[in-house]
Amino acid sequence: VTAVVEDSGQSFHDRLEQGFLQICRELRIPIPMWMKKNTRELASFRMTFFQKDQFPEEVIFERLEFTIEEL
Repeated sequence: VTAVVEDSGQSFHDRLEQGFLQICRELRIPIPMWMKKNTRELASFRMTFFQKDQFPEEVIFERLEFTIEEL
């Protein structure tokens, strides 16, 4: 699933949050807990992973991969 968030003067943080929430809604999954490791991974590699235990509700997968790509 891909979220396209236009750069309409919003901060990077706001665009990141908007895209992430859009993806969670589209996949119909609960929003996982964002931890410091997610911030470090995203800053270093432009991708991060959410493990099953980061979700507040049961999910049917082991991990969710989140990657930032610029068009």
